[in-house]
Amino acid sequence: MLAGWCPNKKVGVTTVGEIRALGYDVIVTSGQGHHATVVVPEDWDHDASQGLIRLFREEINPTPRKSR
Repeated sequence: MLAGWCPNKKVGVTTVGEIRALGYDVIVTSGQGHHATVVVPEDWDHDASQGLIRLFREEINPTPRKSR
């Protein structure tokens, strides 16, 4: 599962397509594909950030990693 590496019981999810539809790019920022970064403009403002935040839906992580 996508979030199986994550110990959190809930995760925020959206799609790259939804992010790109707002005009942002998404790049993978780890070798294993577990992390990505949304590229935003330097003059990014609060209202634009709120639009991005609203894209994410909270869902239960079906396979959280056990804490050590």
